[in-house]
Amino acid sequence: MLAPKVCSSHFTFDSYTSLREIGLEIVMPAIARELIAAAKKGDRMAAGRLIRNGLDPNSPDAAGLTALMWAARKGHRNLVAALLKWGANPDARDHKCQTALHHAVEGEHRAVIRTLVSAGADQNAKDTYDCTPFEVASLAGDYKTAKELSDLGAKGSPPDPGILSIGKEGSESDYLPIDEAIDLLSLRLAELPEHNPWGARGHLQVIFGASGPQGKWRRDGIRKRTFSKEKKILIVQVAVPKSLTKKRPVEFLLNSIHKAVDLAEPTFKRAKVEFAAAAIRDYLQAIGAMKNWEFPDFRG
Repeated sequence: MLAPKVCSSHFTFDSYTSLREIGLEIVMPAIARELIAAAKKGDRMAAGRLIRNGLDPNSPDAAGLTALMWAARKGHRNLVAALLKWGANPDARDHKCQTALHHAVEGEHRAVIRTLVSAGADQNAKDTYDCTPFEVASLAGDYKTAKELSDLGAKGSPPDPGILSIGKEGSESDYLPIDEAIDLLSLRLAELPEHNPWGARGHLQVIFGASGPQGKWRRDGIRKRTFSKEKKILIVQVAVPKSLTKKRPVEFLLNSIHKAVDLAEPTFKRAKVEFAAAAIRDYLQAIGAMKNWEFPDFRG
């Protein structure tokens, strides 16, 4: 599973472009704005002309982002290499203490990451949220980028997303028993001994939600919702019937997960993604042997 450390959510791209709306815009010289604009577009010729005419390549914008940070964020590898050659500081910090490497990681631009690291960028620099670039990638579930950083020498434990997880959408007072059962079963499933380092194997996520006229989902039953071959993640949706009461909620969950595994196995097989279906079934069978259905305690 992911490392236990939790960092606060990072700002999205829009956060950097809306400072004017909240009154935090800093007036920059027009020529500095031209350099930032060139970096966003990946315009190497325009950026070179401005710097040759004497503009500091480390001039920041209102949020503290330099041209190098914007080029890294946008994935303009050739411009990143050029800016480094022209004197851009790979370890400069924006207002959230993020470096160009943080921005390259958030954009999942691995070629840019390699360019920055080869230029001496600090791979273990921490931002305002105490996150290194490796931790930003790990917490975002971007295992390919995390592995890239690890191979390049970044500190950190290999993330393991596991092969199975469950969750819920929506919550109603009438569904308290099923909500409690999902939470407890989730803890038990997190202990499933089959590992999935770097997200190299398929991961099945089963999401439970209320069905029926008053529920968020109008459709009963179980179905595939989304599948990402690149990330090797399949999300299966299960509708919880209104008729389900406190009597055997865990049995319903286990049966549903069994069906989700049956649904997932051919999907991963067609995509040529390894999926530990047998290990999940064995583990579910072991949990099913427990007899305390009314108030299951999976923590002991």
